[in-house]
Amino acid sequence: MNQWYVQTVIDAGNEVNEALADYQSSAEKHQYYQRQIEVLHEAYIGTHELMDNGKASYLEVLTAQESLLSSQLSEAMNMYSASKALIALYIALGGGSK
Repeated sequence: MNQWYVQTVIDAGNEVNEALADYQSSAEKHQYYQRQIEVLHEAYIGTHELMDNGKASYLEVLTAQESLLSSQLSEAMNMYSASKALIALYIALGGGSK
């Protein structure tokens, strides 16, 4: 067999493997981020209720909200990474890139 052909097949397999690993990693992180967002949302609601009852300051509410928004942003970035990995997988499997 032609050495160039063998190397091309190996490179293609590596591209597919890498894209699959990236996508699976993003999928696993998605579960984590969803739970984190759920918990931080509950914390934000609880802190807001505490402020309404005079037990917490507005700064504590803002801090809880900032944590929630930061987690939501991380999840959005993770979803973007998953999309990029899926596109890379499609291309590595022979899909058009144009």
